[in-house]
Amino acid sequence: MASKSTEYYKSHASALKIKQDYAAKRNKTTKEKKNIAEHTRVSREKGTYGNGDNKDWSSKKGGGYVKESPGKNRARNRGKK
Repeated sequence: MASKSTEYYKSHASALKIKQDYAAKRNKTTKEKKNIAEHTRVSREKGTYGNGDNKDWSSKKGGGYVKESPGKNRARNRGKK
């Protein structure tokens, strides 16, 4: 079963377009490009980039990184369902 947001965007094409336009605009910013480059650099240094282990390097609040699954990383900083 698909998530509520997936179902919503499937049935509301105009809302999906707005979301995609926002993401494209955000990803072009200098700040976001630096953030992506930093995470990619760390992943390459640690040997995780492209090795198929399905792990990410997550930023910790105090600085530094911790290796974890992408789902746990995404789920941490959001509201309760």
